[in-house]
Amino acid sequence: MKKLITLTALFLCSFAMLHAETPEHRKENPHEIRLGYAENAHELLFTESRSLIAGVGATATIYQTGHIFVEYQYRINNWFSAGCNIDYILSWHEPRGRNNTVNFSNKFTILPTARFTYLNYEMLSVYSSLSAGLHIAPSTAQTPQENLKEAWGVGFDACLLGLSFGKSHWFGTFELGATTAMTLRQGESRGCIKEPPVVTTLTIPVARLLRISVGYRF
Repeated sequence: MKKLITLTALFLCSFAMLHAETPEHRKENPHEIRLGYAENAHELLFTESRSLIAGVGATATIYQTGHIFVEYQYRINNWFSAGCNIDYILSWHEPRGRNNTVNFSNKFTILPTARFTYLNYEMLSVYSSLSAGLHIAPSTAQTPQENLKEAWGVGFDACLLGLSFGKSHWFGTFELGATTAMTLRQGESRGCIKEPPVVTTLTIPVARLLRISVGYRF
């Protein structure tokens, strides 16, 4: 039994080595661009089904699109690549009372990204990545009692495990990771100016745990 397991492992290793993507092949297609989608775990778990006080005797329901992102990577060598990930999410609140407008919230995160590939086969690559960059969250007042303006801040992302499927040009990815973002907010709360006027808040406490994308190498 041990001999069979050993022979099987040797066969699989030999097969993987024969079908590994060579550095020359990566040099032929060093550029990657991909378009993807990720859930917003914080919205789904804590706020999507929660009613928001939007006025006297009125409520509003929170909706969100999830994270839509585009990423470019330049594959420098067989194990390291660098690029940038741009992420966008739209949230809105639909009041149920009269004479209340729908309030929208847009969030952009621009994340320079470093990717580390530690298994690289012809049809499969396994990688991780780290990102840090700028978070921009312009926002309208969410309620008549709240007039907090989100401005700018910092965003962080870690891809703990990424799988890339495909050869040559077209490929797809599946990732496990986490994104968080922090902004500075300024304004009034229930008629009172915030003290201090500028406060820090996590506008994306945790998100993008599961991500999928399609991409093209050239």
